Amino acid sequence: MIQVIDDLFDNDFIENTLDRLKSIDYKPAEKDRDDTPPTGEVAELDIDDTLIKIITQPIRFGLSKKGMVLKRTYINKFKPGEQPYWHHDELDGVTVLYYANTGIRADELGCTEFYLKEEDEIKAIRPVPGRLVMFDGYIQHRATSMRTRNRYTIALKYGKKIWH
Repeated sequence: MIQVIDDLFDNDFIENTLDRLKSIDYKPAEKDRDDTPPTGEVAELDIDDTLIKIITQPIRFGLSKKGMVLKRTYINKFKPGEQPYWHHDELDGVTVLYYANTGIRADELGCTEFYLKEEDEIKAIRPVPGRLVMFDGYIQHRATSMRTRNRYTIALKYGKKIWH
């Protein structure tokens, strides 16, 4: 499952979110896989952060019905020309990306690419400002950097709720 959700947030929210992401201190990111060097930078966000509550509000109920809970939230930052690697996330989880950049033209790139093994095809999702893309964590994917500016996404990682 790869689902694109547009038109959830107004321009003020999108611009204010990007301003906040630009002002945060980042650290070197993790490796995409054990056999790759790290690419990009990352900053952790608290699950209870107001920004996260706003972004997850439209999808929270549907994921909760599927037994999913939000486990981790963070910002990915890639500098122009970086080349992230293919990877997958939690195999039985769901990942949601929020695209934070504004004023994106197709030539700027910055897509998320998905390798669809069954079709032997790559599907690219453009980084439309304020767009959410939700996908199964087992799908191989990678970020692509932008040509002239930093690429910012907020990653929301959902996993199965553990019942006690």
